[in-house]
Formats: sequence, structure tokens, C-alpha cells
Amino acid sequence: MNPEDEPYYHCANNLGGLPSEFKKWRTLSEYRTEWNFLPYALRQRVAEQCMASDYLVSMDSWLNPGLTIGRVQKIVLIQSLSSIYEAVLGELVEREMKEYSKDPFFAKIYEKYPSRDSLTFGPILGFAQSRGIIDNGWASYLGQIKSVRNWTHLTVEQQGPLMEWVGRQSCAQLRVRLDDFRKFIRNKF
Repeated sequence: MNPEDEPYYHCANNLGGLPSEFKKWRTLSEYRTEWNFLPYALRQRVAEQCMASDYLVSMDSWLNPGLTIGRVQKIVLIQSLSSIYEAVLGELVEREMKEYSKDPFFAKIYEKYPSRDSLTFGPILGFAQSRGIIDNGWASYLGQIKSVRNWTHLTVEQQGPLMEWVGRQSCAQLRVRLDDFRKFIRNKF
């Protein structure tokens, strides 16, 4: 057993009254293997976020929370997933920006955002779509994810349609979409 995985096994074995299917947590190594096309540091962070998101999906299935708690839990899950989407796309965008920094159009963008740290999710999505890294379907979906991530900053009028979208998503569907994204984006690296 990998020493880094030991605390996760320890935690999983001490979950008391949880149904047995929730005690079969995947190890951090398994998540890292799924994302093995990413650089090591990013792969580690993404693996941890995936583990946390699977925990939230499992808790949603087990607890079957009421409307308010379920909505907030789903928002927390989406915010967690948005970190993964942003980090992975940010890595691709940074590579693309460096490659095309000599192009006059991209040189202006590169001046404005000289490093990955200066990019936020919005510009990352715009750049990824303009360069063909993601298609319109992914751009639309990730735009919704980005909006939910900023949910606490939205006005009541802005929250209405967004909450309708959130209501139509299940935690399990959101997690499946992340797996679809991983399979889609793997070929871009």
C-alpha cells in the first residue's frame, strides 16, 4: 500500500454506520492514475478534488437530503468540480499561450495574462473555446459551472435561472460529466 493512501483507508474503515458500498473508497493513487496525463503537482490536486467530489456524491446518495440542504450540497459539489475544470483547462491554455505568444493577437493576451496565475476561469474558458480546445457544448456547460461557482456573488434575479439549471442536475450526473471531460481532454495533452 502506498503510504500516502494509508489515511484514506483508515478513514474508510472507521465510518461506522455507513452502508458498506460507501466504505469502498478509491485510493488517491487510483485517482492519480486516471489523470496521469497531467503534470504531477496538478494531478495530485485534481486527484484530491475528485476524491472529495466522490465523497459528496456518495453522501448525497446515502443521506438523500431535503431540498435546501440538497441544493447547497450540489452547489458545493459544483464549486469543487469547477476547480478541477479550471485547473485542467488553465494548464492547456497556458501551454497554448506560450506556444502562440509570438502571434500579434495572442501577444496582447499574453501581455495581459503573463502567467497561469493571472488567469481566471472566465478568460480561460474564452481562450479555450477560441483556440478549439473545447467545443461549444463544453463551453456552454462549463459556463454554467462557472456561474454556479460565483453563486454567492449573484443577485437574486441572476440566481433564479441558475438555480433552475442546478435543480435539473443530479450529483451523480455532475460527476459523470467530469469523467466525460477527463476522457475528452486527455487527447489535448
